[in-house]
Amino acid sequence: MSVPAPLERLQQATSEHDAGYLLTVTEDAQPHAVQVAAVWERDVLVVEVGARTAANATLHQAVSLLYPPRVA
Repeated sequence: MSVPAPLERLQQATSEHDAGYLLTVTEDAQPHAVQVAAVWERDVLVVEVGARTAANATLHQAVSLLYPPRVA
């Protein structure tokens, strides 16, 4: 489920995790997932990715960043 969130809430939520998963789609519509550590540079969320993920994100700019639920 997608829920709109203010930027401040997104910054807080991402800072609560060490790593998440960046989900992209290949040119032939295959899913591609990689583990990433996201950091904020001012109001921009930045992740370092490899060539395949970068190519996917260039081709299909709608990507998802997924964090697994925290276990209590």
